[in-house]
Amino acid sequence: MINWDDYRYVLAMERTGSLSAAARYLGVSQPTVSRRITELERALGVALVERLPDGYRLSPAGVKVCERARTIQQKSDEIQRAVSDGEDQLLSQVVVSAAEGVAAALVVPTLTELRASHPNISVELIITNRPVNLRRREADIAVRLGDPRDDTLIGRKVGAVEFGLYAHNTLVDQFGLPKTEKDLARFPFIESSGEISYLPQANWLRLIMPPRMKSFTSNSILNQLEAFKAGLGILALPTYLTAFLSDPVRILPDDFAREVEIRLMYHSPVSEKPGVRAVLDTLAVSISKRLLMENQF
Repeated sequence: MINWDDYRYVLAMERTGSLSAAARYLGVSQPTVSRRITELERALGVALVERLPDGYRLSPAGVKVCERARTIQQKSDEIQRAVSDGEDQLLSQVVVSAAEGVAAALVVPTLTELRASHPNISVELIITNRPVNLRRREADIAVRLGDPRDDTLIGRKVGAVEFGLYAHNTLVDQFGLPKTEKDLARFPFIESSGEISYLPQANWLRLIMPPRMKSFTSNSILNQLEAFKAGLGILALPTYLTAFLSDPVRILPDDFAREVEIRLMYHSPVSEKPGVRAVLDTLAVSISKRLLMENQF
C-alpha cells in the first residue's frame, strides 16, 4: 500500500532541486528523503528520480507524478484553509522574528509569494537582534543564524549562510587590495555594537583577527551598509547582504570565510495555529532557494 505522505518528498525535491535542499525544506535528513522516495518508487514500480554522476533529477515518470501530487496537495491546502478560516474567511496573523539584515534580504522578499498563495494570512515582522522567547509567544516563528541551543523548540534548517570580508572598490582604490592578513593592519574596519555585536559575523571577526583600526561603529546593520557604501572600512558580511551593495570586493576569500546554519525555529503547539504552517513552508522554500543562488557565485 502506498503511503500518501511519501509524495511530499518527491514534491519537495521538485520544488528545491536536490535531495539535500529537499531535506532542509522538510526538516529531515537527506537519507530520509532518499529512503522515502525509494519506497514510493518500489510501490509504484517506476523510477521517479534519475541518479546522475553529478546529482539527481526527476525522471519523466517523476514529473508526471509531481503534476498529479501537486493537485492533491493544493486541494488539501484548500480544505485546510476552509476549515481553519471558518465561514467568514478570517485573516490569520503570523508573527515572524528576524534580525535586521535577515529580514531585509531573506524574509521580506518572500512575502509577495506568500500573499499570492495565501491572501488570508497577514505577517507581522518583528525586527530584533535578540532571541525572542517563542515559548511565551513573543513570536510564532523565529529566523535564526547558528545553533539555537534550545531543546524545547523545533528547528528546520533551511540552508547555510557564508560570511566573508568585503570592502568597497573606492576603499581598495585608496589602500590597495590586501594580499595577506598582515596587509589588513593598514585598513579601517566597520564594527558592530549593542545587540548586533553578538551576531555570528561580529563574533567571528573578534576570534580571527587582532585589534583593528575602527573607523565606524553602529548597532544597525543597515547603517553599517551605508558606511560601507561611503568607503569607511572593511565589513564582515553574510553574502546575501552583498545584493544591497554596489561594487563590493571580497577580501582574502581563501583565508576569511565561514558558514553558519540558518534555521526556522518554532514551538510545537504554535505550529497548529492557522497560517503558521503555510508561512513556515513558504519561508523554507524561498530562503533555501535564495541561499543556493548566492552559493553559486
